[in-house]
Amino acid sequence: TVQAEPAALGEIAIELSNLYYATGNEVAAEAELAQAQTLAGDSILVKEALARQAFQQRDAQRGARYYREAIALGTKNPRAYVLSASQRLDKTSSGRDSAGGGAFFVDPAIAELRQLLKMNPGYTDGYTALGRAFFLRSEITDANVDEVSAGVGPRDDECRVRFYRALLWNRLKKTAEYEQDLRHIAAASRELPVIRRQVRDRLDLLAFDAVRR
Repeated sequence: TVQAEPAALGEIAIELSNLYYATGNEVAAEAELAQAQTLAGDSILVKEALARQAFQQRDAQRGARYYREAIALGTKNPRAYVLSASQRLDKTSSGRDSAGGGAFFVDPAIAELRQLLKMNPGYTDGYTALGRAFFLRSEITDANVDEVSAGVGPRDDECRVRFYRALLWNRLKKTAEYEQDLRHIAAASRELPVIRRQVRDRLDLLAFDAVRR
């Protein structure tokens, strides 16, 4: 009789766990995940499964920790990088992002996102997170805007990237580029209610400032 390797049995347990989660049987799902951890606790698949479980339980800090362990093991899963970096940025913002308001968590997040985008240069969510990270960074340059610009394109789903680029233009006091990006977003066909509302408010403020001048 051929015995399956622990890693293979661990993968089976993860698949069963995913199936149980999908059908709402959390008790069975967690039992299978615990079994997977016992069989292959140091594998990327198990680390990522534990991360997903933590996020489902609204424990972002624990989830990010498991994703970072998966990153250290060499995962190519882009969500691992984005969610890890986003959790770092959430620590800096305390629920409200402010220009340059990031702390020492920002640079590790940027490093993770750069690593991701080197592997997966077309990943829009990575550019969105990178734009947010630069917005929170205390000092930015034109080169940082260039990095974010690599994720800006004609698709509506790239409006979030363009929005963060607009915020960076504003921080660099490049009003023409800032307004151009805002107007592009305002004309986008896809509904992005929160961003579109912020864009309208910012365009109104630009118009008010123009009248005052």
